Amino acid sequence: VADFTTTSPDALVNRIAGEQRAISVPLDSAHGMIGDIHPGDHVDVYGAFNVRKLNQDGTVDPESAERPVVKLIVEDVPVLAAPTEQKTGFGASAGDKSNVTLRVSDQQAGQIAFSSENGKVWIVLRPKAGAEPSAPDLVTLESVLFGVEPVTVIRSFGAKP
Repeated sequence: VADFTTTSPDALVNRIAGEQRAISVPLDSAHGMIGDIHPGDHVDVYGAFNVRKLNQDGTVDPESAERPVVKLIVEDVPVLAAPTEQKTGFGASAGDKSNVTLRVSDQQAGQIAFSSENGKVWIVLRPKAGAEPSAPDLVTLESVLFGVEPVTVIRSFGAKP
């Protein structure tokens, strides 16, 4: 039976090749720009996490408090599929999620999946032409309020950049 089935030319499997993967990310309307992004657009993917300082042996310092960080996960990602509008009307809630499907590498798919499961993912629309690389790739309270360099912040978590 499989030999006689046809795949639509528009199927996702026909829009990826080699190490590329299609990943659907469940996002609410604000974090996913639902209704504002469309197939063919390019986006940056950010992950927001609460992290704690690490000891030298890599274990979490039990005395440390959680601190929020936002990290650029993947840059300049093509959108393969996105809902045309956000859910509204009777029964719709702020927590309703819609899937946005992105074309990424196999490694990036794992990073986005991890970020979606363990943090909060944000989709940021890029311009159609002339988009510059995103910077900075790490945002913390210190970098927003005081302009502290990400390397300094990373060290404060106990990591060696």
